[in-house]
Amino acid sequence: MGFLPGRGAVRRRNRKVAYDCPIFGTRQMLMKCVSKQALVFVAAFGLAAMLGACQQQAESPSKIESPPTSGAVSAAAGEVVHLAPYTQGSYAPLAGCNLDVINGSVAGASPLKMAASDINTFGGWIDVSGLAAAAIWLRFDADQGERHLQGPVRLTIDRPDVVAARPAAPLVSGFAVSIAAGALPAGNYHAYLAVQAGGVTYICDSGRHVEVQS
Repeated sequence: MGFLPGRGAVRRRNRKVAYDCPIFGTRQMLMKCVSKQALVFVAAFGLAAMLGACQQQAESPSKIESPPTSGAVSAAAGEVVHLAPYTQGSYAPLAGCNLDVINGSVAGASPLKMAASDINTFGGWIDVSGLAAAAIWLRFDADQGERHLQGPVRLTIDRPDVVAARPAAPLVSGFAVSIAAGALPAGNYHAYLAVQAGGVTYICDSGRHVEVQS
């Protein structure tokens, strides 16, 4: 049996090991004990690091922001309006509008269904900056028959997204119009915007269709 290091020698060689190994014994026994204590230390250090990381993550949660919605989709229901018949005539096309939301859903090419007994809300935007004293209407033309109805539209909603795409457009170019319950009888309709200014009727059509059910 050769000379074996005591507690002090072990402490000087590895100050981070827990020193409960026997002072006397074979070199193989001592090295096995020291290796075991080192593994315990590494495991304890790793656990402490994991707990610290979890605590830091809990104290500083990442901020996840929801994507902004368009002004029309997030707009509240507008003023309730009644529809009145109108007579079709000649018109000029007008670019720069969109009927982009119907009853809280983004409008597209497919017809949207709605109940005639409900208050149905239509929202969107239109740029009439180049027309003086423009009167804006939301029109419904029946796919079958001679039913043509319209209701007034007032621009009351800020649409910064419109200004970003069309710098010349006014900020308040959005609207939300709620059609009174029963004002739009059951049937299939083509919905679009009309503008009357200077004795001329302009039509701005974004290709929207609705199916009104009784």
